[in-house]
Parts: sequence; C-alpha cells; structure tokens
Amino acid sequence: MPKKRTAKSVEVAKRRAKAMDLYRMGWTYTRIYEEGELGYSDVQHVRTDMHRAIQDARRSAREYVDLESARLEGLMESFYLDARRRDPRAADLVIKLHDRLASLHGLDAAREDNAAESRSMVGDLMDRLGQLYRGGSDDARG
Repeated sequence: MPKKRTAKSVEVAKRRAKAMDLYRMGWTYTRIYEEGELGYSDVQHVRTDMHRAIQDARRSAREYVDLESARLEGLMESFYLDARRRDPRAADLVIKLHDRLASLHGLDAAREDNAAESRSMVGDLMDRLGQLYRGGSDDARG
C-alpha cells in the first residue's frame, strides 16, 4: 500500500524539486541557501535534501529496472521452450528479449567500449600497415 502523503511531505518534495532544478543550473548549495526563497535553515540542510533527492531518484530508477526485468524475463520464459524446439520466431524473440535485458542492466556499455577500443586498434594497425607499404619505415625493409 502506498504511503499517504501529508501536506508537509508534499511541500518538502516541491522544495527539493526546486532546489534540484537550481542545482542542475549550476547553483552551489551555499547559493541555494543564501537565496532564501526555499526556506532552508543552513547549507547542510540543502546538502542533505539534495542527497535525499538523488537517493530517491536512484531508488526509483532501480525499481523501474527491477520491474522491467521481471516483465522481460516472464516473456522470455514463456517463449524459451519453443525457441529450444527450434521455432525460429520464438528464438528470434528470445534473443531480442535477452538483448533488451542486457541493455537495461548496462551490459551493452561494456560491449560498446570494447568495440570502440577494437576499432581504434584496427585503425592503428591499418595506419601502420599503410606506412610500411609506402616504405615509410626502415623496420619493414628488414
């Protein structure tokens, strides 16, 4: 059952949202406090509120990832046996669901980093081979 929101919790949420907007615009905790408009009693109170807002956002994001993971895993489970029985459409769907799960959990980022590094290494190798082919190095002449 969701928590009942009190008038005070609504005010706190509004104040945090305004403070977070100012923080995103580059305002420091001190400047947010000194502005006085949001009613913070000191700079530490601003800092604490910002940390709580960030924690709340992280928690919400984690809850979203968990929910989507459960949904995708449920779909994958329902098509997995058909895929194992060599149904090409089921196999394609399971692969797509697996890729989506990997993306949702940030596993694609590692793959993209490795791909970029590999492209860089191949580019360096091709440049070196081009130099050697054009006779740009005494090393190649042996």
